[in-house]
Amino acid sequence: EVDGPIYIEEMVKFENRVHRPVCELYFQCVLNLMGKGNSDPILLKGEILKEYDMERIMEGSVPHFPSSTAWFVQLMLAYYFGDYKLGVQMAMKHEEEDANEWSLAWAVPHPFFRGLVYLARARELKESKSSPGVSLYASRMGGTYRDLMKRAQTQVDRLRLFVKHEMINSLHMLKILEAELISLDAQATLPDIRRAYTAAIRVATRSGFTQDAALASERFALYLFKTSSPDADEASVRWNNAIKLYEEWGAAAKAQQLRREKDVLLSSLPRERPSRVNSSENKHDDPQSGLPTLGQSLTAKKSILRLDFREQTSLDDSDSSVEIEGMGSFSGTSNFSDDEDITENS
Repeated sequence: EVDGPIYIEEMVKFENRVHRPVCELYFQCVLNLMGKGNSDPILLKGEILKEYDMERIMEGSVPHFPSSTAWFVQLMLAYYFGDYKLGVQMAMKHEEEDANEWSLAWAVPHPFFRGLVYLARARELKESKSSPGVSLYASRMGGTYRDLMKRAQTQVDRLRLFVKHEMINSLHMLKILEAELISLDAQATLPDIRRAYTAAIRVATRSGFTQDAALASERFALYLFKTSSPDADEASVRWNNAIKLYEEWGAAAKAQQLRREKDVLLSSLPRERPSRVNSSENKHDDPQSGLPTLGQSLTAKKSILRLDFREQTSLDDSDSSVEIEGMGSFSGTSNFSDDEDITENS
């Protein structure tokens, strides 16, 4: 927030017309995440970019402007704030532009975010239970479930290459994407999915990527909230941890979004389900029952969540799948039949 304007001012002073717009795009993104940019944090607009025609830039019709960077930054904002349809549009444009990016170290986050938004949109379509069939719009915009999963797998494969060639800061991104893939696999069990996300969170944390540990915590919590047998207790712990990590990162707008969404998610849970928080039926609330109180149970559970699961975080050249102790290997491939397709409504 302080250094950004100074850096841009130096670029103006030395007439650096190449890197200045790139820095301005990322700086606006940072302000949006902090809640100090545009009133709508999803849109790549604001004070920093006021002199640019962002509509034409997004169309790619402004000469000598890095539209590819604009698409990627818009993709990140769309993903963080939940507009996956917009994110997919930006990801597809960006993917076509950066076909030869794999050899560039600074391009590591590109397949990561493209894979994330493809998988998030695929999950969104799957949960919406849209009617089968491929509309023209869905086909052209990559709106089918099958197409999105194939595109996501391509991004996972690219990250595996990054890890194999020891590209810096790529392992935790691969683990997060593979956890997302596993969570969409109908044959994966909850313990499998929990181990995969826990491994991803730990690797991100140990690598110093607070924002990605927050992201993985958020995605796992969302899965727990929306599973057929939701665990509100664990989901809430994971969700609250994501909020805390986003705040540590400085993304106040993102943290505030999660606070608003938590009430909605809790209210959407089935009312008729076994619950540990129903005081009228739960023996944990009775001090005379010989069982720990509800508060003690939840405290113990939080401790278990912090201590449980150890992962092996190295990938060798012969096998780029995720290895997790006590669980075996996951290649990150998805299980969906050729005759099962889910599309968006046109």
